[in-house]
Amino acid sequence: MSKKPSRSIVGSFNLLSESLRPDKEPVEPNNPSFSPASHHTPRMPAGVVAATERSISQLREERDQLRARLSNMAPDELDPAILEPSPIPDRLPDDDQEGFNALVDSISAEGQKLPIQVRPHPSKPGRYQIVYGHRRWRAAQHLGVKVRAFVVDLDDRELIITQGLENESRQDLSWIERASFARKMEDGRIDPRDIKGALSIDDAELSKMRMVTRVISRELIETIGRAPKIGRPRWLNLAKALESDPSREADVRQTLSGDKAPTSSNERFSLAMATLQAEHLKSSDEIDLLTSKDVRIGTASFSGSSVTIRFSKDHAAPLREFIRSALAELADAYERQVASNRSKKG
Repeated sequence: MSKKPSRSIVGSFNLLSESLRPDKEPVEPNNPSFSPASHHTPRMPAGVVAATERSISQLREERDQLRARLSNMAPDELDPAILEPSPIPDRLPDDDQEGFNALVDSISAEGQKLPIQVRPHPSKPGRYQIVYGHRRWRAAQHLGVKVRAFVVDLDDRELIITQGLENESRQDLSWIERASFARKMEDGRIDPRDIKGALSIDDAELSKMRMVTRVISRELIETIGRAPKIGRPRWLNLAKALESDPSREADVRQTLSGDKAPTSSNERFSLAMATLQAEHLKSSDEIDLLTSKDVRIGTASFSGSSVTIRFSKDHAAPLREFIRSALAELADAYERQVASNRSKKG
């Protein structure tokens, strides 16, 4: 039996464009009989991820070609009240009220130029979930107008990857928002290859995102917010500071929950980092590791119940193995000292 060939997105689009020929009578949204539930405009078959066996690069190319053709297609006009956010949000709480106000003013003056994308709600007939375009939806809600939207049939996996592909071309998502979205894709059992392709990142970048979202709790990330001016290096530094003593996160969260906590997410990040640095100065004692000939081979830091030893580059490999082999003897020496101290007190 021959295998049925896979239809590309662009090829499938021909079926849709055929139904939208000028000689077809359109359904007018202003018609009293019009409703989203009864509106039978054919939907795009399975969006930009219809065939999961195709590579992300193919999907991206087909998506771009599809976008070009969509420029001539009339989107649906939906009541914002029947739309719900994506089940996998890609944005953190937004403190950029000025930017949102500018979007509202633009839509009010010129209309919504870019349609959003939605899918039929999988369990609530007559309702839709947003794939992307949440801020435009909020702006339409604020103005009390309908939102222009393309309706696409997507399953959960396709929805997540479609969001990722869209996020790739968006410049306003901060690094931590992209990292958080990568984590949500992984939690949704999306293959790492698809995650890297959808976000245009490599193994090293995905590893850094994993490290940050593994060490810093989701609650703290959401408390700090999207922090658009804070890039990867500073988030990595925050994660490394917390990794050495996870209990310190409670202090950071308490500081950020106070009445005097900044309203800006960038400033909340800076306060979180300053809190950790202050705690480090108060509780950490760092000494140089010197030989009897005053050769510095590294440093040792003592903070709470942890000890961190950092070796100089030239001594790292042999010292690591030496300490590994000497740990048992060191533990015995400690036990003998404790016993000796007890006998002296007795």
